This record gives sequence, structure tokens and C-alpha cells, in this order.
Amino acid sequence: MIHRVEFAAGKVVDYRVIAPTEWNCPPGCVLAQGLSALTANDPHNLRRQAEWWIQAIDPCVPYRLVVNER
Repeated sequence: MIHRVEFAAGKVVDYRVIAPTEWNCPPGCVLAQGLSALTANDPHNLRRQAEWWIQAIDPCVPYRLVVNER
């Protein structure tokens, strides 16, 4: 997480926070790339791998995982 604080005359005049979610979760990001690279022999194993990956990248984000069988 990045915190940016700007002071003027001893007072905070600007404060911004950039959370990891902003760079880990947009389309085409590391989360999406990792999910698309997963392989498994069955849907249960694929779901487990995907859940581990999501939690490893950003455990603070609520999500709903849908595994489509092909």
C-alpha cells in the first residue's frame, strides 16, 4: 500500500492511498494472468488452485469464483 501525504504550513493539505488492489486486479493484470495459466485434471483441483492464487495476490478482495467446465 502506498500512502502519499502533502503538508503545507504544518497541515495536511492532501492525502492519497493506493491499495494493491488497484494494480493487482484490473483486466489483464497479474491476477488474471495467473488464473489463465492454471491447469488441473478436474474442476475441484482447478477451483482450489484458483482460490489459492486469488488469496495470494489480494486476500482483502471479496470474490465469487465460477469454474466453467469445457
